[in-house]
Amino acid sequence: MVPPARRYQPSTRLFPESLSPIEYAPDDLVRTVQGKGEVSYQGREWRVGTAFHGLPVALRHTLVDGVLAVFFCHQHIASINLQEPQSTP
Repeated sequence: MVPPARRYQPSTRLFPESLSPIEYAPDDLVRTVQGKGEVSYQGREWRVGTAFHGLPVALRHTLVDGVLAVFFCHQHIASINLQEPQSTP
């Protein structure tokens, strides 16, 4: 029943001043995430999340026809289904 503040210890890991460059495989389709959290592909906008604004993401073909996986570094963050109808605002 000890309060969390009494158990707190500062981390021994150093926080980097800047992140190392993000690199993707040569066959990845790299897109930069725009202001509202979207990427452009085949003339359409696809939402991947505002947390990735300004950062590069990789689009990778999957085993499912017409579906792309969206990756940030090594993490799968979204999927794009090219078969979905385009929504209208």
